[in-house]
Amino acid sequence: MKILDYIKDKNILPASAVALGKFEGIHLGHRLLIDGAVAYAREQDITSVVFTICQPGAARIYTRAERAEILTGLNVDVDMECAFTPEFMALSPEKFVEQVLVESLHATCVFVGEDFRFGKDRAGNADTLRELGEKYGFRVSVYEKLCMDGSEISSSRIRDLLAEGRIAQANALLGRAYAVSGTVREGKRLGNTIGFPTLNLYPEREKLLPLPGVYGTEVLVDGKTYRAITNVGSNPTVEHGKELKVESHLLDFDENAYGKEIEVRFLSFVREERRFPSINELKNQIKSDILSLVANV
Repeated sequence: MKILDYIKDKNILPASAVALGKFEGIHLGHRLLIDGAVAYAREQDITSVVFTICQPGAARIYTRAERAEILTGLNVDVDMECAFTPEFMALSPEKFVEQVLVESLHATCVFVGEDFRFGKDRAGNADTLRELGEKYGFRVSVYEKLCMDGSEISSSRIRDLLAEGRIAQANALLGRAYAVSGTVREGKRLGNTIGFPTLNLYPEREKLLPLPGVYGTEVLVDGKTYRAITNVGSNPTVEHGKELKVESHLLDFDENAYGKEIEVRFLSFVREERRFPSINELKNQIKSDILSLVANV
């Protein structure tokens, strides 16, 4: 899959099928649009494009690298990002269609959700896009919002669930396990000193992390998956800093993983992070957390 920037690479694509949106969580609703664009592109022997409008400064459920990995797995040909700049914001709906969909992406079919808005002051909607599609010669496919448990599936709903530590519910909306990926960095080796060595990730600032606490996870290392217990937080019992990190103690794993790329997939919430009066009490709690993890497998 190619990863392109709209500002730098706006005029290099051939005919394409385009999924339009923010695609922050690539949840089940987003999958409808993306799968539709990929299927149509294959039928027509053209390029499938996910065109993502990025809000500056906002924490993301998936980082750019994580999203690219997911889109690659969905057989998308091109992931094109567009920064939400003042110039872009000033485009009228018709100018957006002219400059982005027609001149840059050479779209033959465009896939959007029913609540899609575009152009200056969000003046354009799905009906506007249909009308402009007729004028400029491309098809428009509009999808209704998906619902689960009586509510619409949305990135904002997933963000709220993560903030509450409701991992299982967030995963259901995502259609996959929420995950944190990155390079294992050497920490202070405090886990080794108490008998529970960890693989430590220090996520990018843009990464949206779940409620600080302990989670049942699985960790992918060198193509192998290990059960693990993972702490998200600042480890207040043994450290005094406020930097959030993701520390995973893998069961049946005793290898050196420093410098390796790993993925931590969150499966269940165990408890909130808290400060313990002593190291021994922390050790006993970790043992209890691991026993709980093993018992629930």
